[in-house]
Amino acid sequence: MTVRFGDLVSYHIGGGWGTDTPNPVSDAPAYVIRGTDIPRVAVGDLNSVPLRFHKSSNLASRSLQTGDIVFEVSGGSKGQPVGRALYVTDELLARFDQPVMCASFCKLVRIDPELAVPAYVFRDLQLGYRDGRLESFQVQSTGITNFNWKPFLEHFGVSLPPVYVQRRVAGVLTSMDDLIEKNWRRIEVLEEMARAIYREWFVRFRFPGHQNVPIVDSPLGPVPEGWQVRQLGDMSSVLTRGIAPKYSEDGEWRVINQRCIREGRVTLDLARRHGRDVAGAKQVRPGDVLINSTGVGTLGRVGVYRGPQEGVTVDSHVTICRATDEAYVCWYGMSLISEQPTLERLGTGATGQTELRRSDVEQLSLVQPSCPIAQMFAELIDPMHEMVDTLMGQISALSAARDLLLPKLVTGQVDVSGLDLEVADAKEEAR
Repeated sequence: MTVRFGDLVSYHIGGGWGTDTPNPVSDAPAYVIRGTDIPRVAVGDLNSVPLRFHKSSNLASRSLQTGDIVFEVSGGSKGQPVGRALYVTDELLARFDQPVMCASFCKLVRIDPELAVPAYVFRDLQLGYRDGRLESFQVQSTGITNFNWKPFLEHFGVSLPPVYVQRRVAGVLTSMDDLIEKNWRRIEVLEEMARAIYREWFVRFRFPGHQNVPIVDSPLGPVPEGWQVRQLGDMSSVLTRGIAPKYSEDGEWRVINQRCIREGRVTLDLARRHGRDVAGAKQVRPGDVLINSTGVGTLGRVGVYRGPQEGVTVDSHVTICRATDEAYVCWYGMSLISEQPTLERLGTGATGQTELRRSDVEQLSLVQPSCPIAQMFAELIDPMHEMVDTLMGQISALSAARDLLLPKLVTGQVDVSGLDLEVADAKEEAR
């Protein structure tokens, strides 16, 4: 049975952006999920979601509830269609300490649970985005893609199998999402542990045996005896911008761009291919620190690369930094991540053309610990990073399997009627 999407919707409303600072009389805080946040929030990564302030009257009608769908209706671009969707669960809302709403370029969509299983309808929207059914509702204007909402409500059809099948399809896919989210939460715990140890050892100087090490003066203030204030350029064997790529779909080299660098990590998911030879100094190696060095909003972001050994470079908007001494690689990477706020402030130039100059990066001063302390730190932290890499690999595998199953389950190519999914059914009933 195929039903018009609009007939399944009991409530929909546009989101809002709010303000940075509150009006104490009329405003209340709420987190705002933007279209750009949807892919990360979907796997449990909430770090990019901003806290804003909104009129209490607006918030009352726009706060997300379990079973709601956040649907992106504006802001698409070439190669990035509008129409991404996010399903709101109890677990997601519980991870925020304030109400949550969607941004003004999105809509809150509430499906009538008497007519369809909301989690199943969400999966059909996901499939519609992937298979191109949503593209006919796209409208291009002034370089931004918008969504033609009213025709979509009228003409987009959702194929509804029996309710028990809807629940089981949603249950299978939700179970996979839950595993992905658990891995993300383990990653967050490991990374926070590593940051906490870094702060204890290298900011508070409470490293093992610190009681027996005198504190002496330095250009950056008191530091442990035997530690040195050094400029980054003096500790780096490579400090260079990347290449001007010649993109080619079958190119040998993967080129990391600024979108690949976020939250201290580097991903190759958004990298593109390049077909020409790359000079040795511009070939990225595991342990290299990559810094976004152009533009507003992304400039100064730092990530440590821990991907493949061969075949990876960066474009000219990214700076490669490589520690001279192998013993300091772990400390070097985490030190530059901790200096991200400083690097963000170092940009110079006109609005929209801000650059992080190589000379400014070279002159960044750090308190370098003694070699034994750096080695002890690496022995403690490197296994955490290895576990993070393992979990990231599992997330990629689970995501690929889920994406492979999505069209087969929603279109009925995989029969779920005989599967023992009592736990999933019960979970969906509770939602």
